[in-house]
Amino acid sequence: MISLQQVTKVFAGRTAVDGLSFDVEDGEFCVIIGPSGCGKSTTLRMINRLIPVSGGVITIGGKDITTYRAEELRRQIGYAIQSVGLFPHMTVAQNVGVVPRLLGWHQTRIRDRTGHLLEMLNLDPGIYSAKYPRQLSGGEAQRVGVARALAADPSILLMDEPFGAIDPITREALQTEFARIQKELRKTIVFVTHDIDEAIRLATRIIILREGKLVQHDTPENIMTNPAGRFVTEFIGTDRALKRLSRLGAGDYMKKAPSIADSEPLQSAARFLLEHPYLWVVDRNGRVLGWLDKNDLEGAEPTAGLAMSCLDHRTAAVTTESTLKEALSRMVQQGIRSAPVVDRKGALLGEIRMEDILEA
Repeated sequence: MISLQQVTKVFAGRTAVDGLSFDVEDGEFCVIIGPSGCGKSTTLRMINRLIPVSGGVITIGGKDITTYRAEELRRQIGYAIQSVGLFPHMTVAQNVGVVPRLLGWHQTRIRDRTGHLLEMLNLDPGIYSAKYPRQLSGGEAQRVGVARALAADPSILLMDEPFGAIDPITREALQTEFARIQKELRKTIVFVTHDIDEAIRLATRIIILREGKLVQHDTPENIMTNPAGRFVTEFIGTDRALKRLSRLGAGDYMKKAPSIADSEPLQSAARFLLEHPYLWVVDRNGRVLGWLDKNDLEGAEPTAGLAMSCLDHRTAAVTTESTLKEALSRMVQQGIRSAPVVDRKGALLGEIRMEDILEA
């Protein structure tokens, strides 16, 4: 557990953090949020002693962090930042293995750990291990930064706006990926962001700061339903119902999806379409390729695959780890009333319908 007790930080006469007290329980995903200059990043940096506190006490597991040697403390805590900070002269594998090497891990263990983390973050080790940071996209570099923070298997992970400098689509994908990983690893995470949607999407508890002071510390649900005053209400925004959709998983609302193989004769599709308004079309591996409705029966194409309306599952589908907000976004972007739910290879698992979202 991480505990801050009346922590204060003063820079050249200006109080950046003012008497801040809160606890982060083991396995909790705690997001610190607030306007620019409210003390978010300063608080994070005090936890791993990148900067000293001016007053108060920070403990980890009941032990005052000032009793650790600074480098010993930091090697026990994963740290990921917005600018990633990968070493440009090192390969991806070397970057991920930095802390394990400092800890004296055997090379085989480092290689196995690196490969496991890259696979977990959807980076093929066979392709990415030997690449250099300059050969990576922004989203790929950010994934490597997260892998490096997790490399030594720390129980605590500090993240300072790690997805802040990338485009919205990649950011959304990384949030989904990271939510999936946290569900599996159950790390204790303190995560700084200025994006309230990101906070609501990821957090188990949210800390809202204003001018260095704690305004509200609560679950996302309670913050949305019982905001502590006008500042929090305005900070959350008026679209609370839509924000709530980011707390609901597509896997929990997924329904069975009517489908047909792309090689099936169009006559077979016609029989199915007597009972369903549309059919998802899949290949022999179950990967969704598009859909058919009654309008597609008017042509002279012999098979479902040739008659279908095509769909790219990378832009139109969601996964079981996606949120209902993501599903709604996909539907609006594609102009469809149902979004296919697929696995990581694009195989059809089910669908989310507009009526499911309205019900939620």
